[in-house]
Amino acid sequence: MVPKASLLRVGLFFVSLVSAAFGAPDRGIKVCLAAIFIGYVGLFYLLKSVRKHRFFLAFLWAIGVYSVQLGWLSTTNYHGIGIVFVYVVIVIFFALQFASVFTLSIQSGLALASLWTLVEWSRLYYFCGFPFSPVGLLLTATPVTMQIASIFGVYALSFFVIYLSFELAYLRIKTSLITGFFLILFGIFHMQFWEKSNKKEPFYKVALVQTGLTVEEKEEISLEEQWNRVFSFLAATQEKQFDLIVLPEVAFMNDKTESISHIELSKKLAKLYNSEIVIGLIEKDFNAAFHISPDRQECMRYEKRVLVPLAEYLPFKGLKNFLEPYGITSFFSPGETAKVFSGKIPIAPSICYEEGFAHLICQGRRAGATILVNLSNDGWFPSSRLHEEHFNLGRVRSIENGAFVLRACNTGITSVIDPFGRVLAMLKERDERGNLNSGVQTALINCYSYPTIFIKFGNTIIVSFCSLCLLAIFLIKRKSSSRVLT
Repeated sequence: MVPKASLLRVGLFFVSLVSAAFGAPDRGIKVCLAAIFIGYVGLFYLLKSVRKHRFFLAFLWAIGVYSVQLGWLSTTNYHGIGIVFVYVVIVIFFALQFASVFTLSIQSGLALASLWTLVEWSRLYYFCGFPFSPVGLLLTATPVTMQIASIFGVYALSFFVIYLSFELAYLRIKTSLITGFFLILFGIFHMQFWEKSNKKEPFYKVALVQTGLTVEEKEEISLEEQWNRVFSFLAATQEKQFDLIVLPEVAFMNDKTESISHIELSKKLAKLYNSEIVIGLIEKDFNAAFHISPDRQECMRYEKRVLVPLAEYLPFKGLKNFLEPYGITSFFSPGETAKVFSGKIPIAPSICYEEGFAHLICQGRRAGATILVNLSNDGWFPSSRLHEEHFNLGRVRSIENGAFVLRACNTGITSVIDPFGRVLAMLKERDERGNLNSGVQTALINCYSYPTIFIKFGNTIIVSFCSLCLLAIFLIKRKSSSRVLT
């Protein structure tokens, strides 16, 4: 007969795994609380009570969690079966990282939280720049608990999730309560302080266009018809004037016949609505964003700096023959610098994948931008959760930079996010029937912004703090060990 204690451990293992795997801010605060207090607390309690096979147990747990959270990456529609191999490699790598950290013989929540934070941060630089699925997103289910990101960034949220979960698993209730109350009180004070201290800026009328077209539909529908759809979407708003109209990444495919100039049509649109235009287009070897003003002949251009491996650039030449059967034959050149579009309000553009990189988005704010605009297309992973995962990162960027984030997508979540991560307006990827949404999301925003500590220092503070914590704990333990020996 299997011992009752063993059955309880098996049950706890699967319950905690499922709770953590499905924890995501877009699924609501209850799901995120379950992910923390059942998922991570349950795992740490289990690892504490199990002496043998801890690494294997943590590895299996992490495999289950990341297989669900990164499941969107296995979508084969446009990338072929090869993307499944990439998905499996990343899941295994993340699980190995997880098991290596959380099966160390460390009894300090501070040390483990610091080490894990450094591991997540390192993925941006040492694993193809992969910004998705930081543990800290669990604290973004409600704006109050995510405001600490204005100082330390998203990886600070990961630090607090791990630290709080570990302390609860070891029944350190006092430190757990202090940590929880600190996050809540800081969030409340931070939001109230900046909302009161900000001067009321003039209202800014924006229109965010969502084309709702797949890659195949863009190839099938004529460019003239695609532009007519955009004009009709805007006409349906019954507005005569906007301050800013935003069209998504690669809003229109290249015109091979050269019968249509997207820039010239954008200028006509700008004059029709007396509005600035930000539009994503492909020009030569660049995936770019253009800024058109109704009272300026010339336009500004920003080139995408972080390109998607395999889809936009080729990491290894040997992969060229492998990708050709899937129609992936041309690649882009990366841009070099951040840009700020000058107009009624300075705008810092980013394109799709770049929204996951906090240090890039901050560069635009440091250069004087007041609004952050992201042009995206999540259609390369259809019928997956990529659009939600991408959107969750966009909300964190608003807090880190203390600025409005305007997102316009071909397919994805077109939205207006205020400087505290609150969603003011949203056009979801699909309607209630499951069809791709298309149209215009309008909003009238009081376009204030505020300086955050994160804008100036980026991830330097949290990385330095975690590194110093680990160094201090190591030196203290080493000193204690030398005293015992003497």
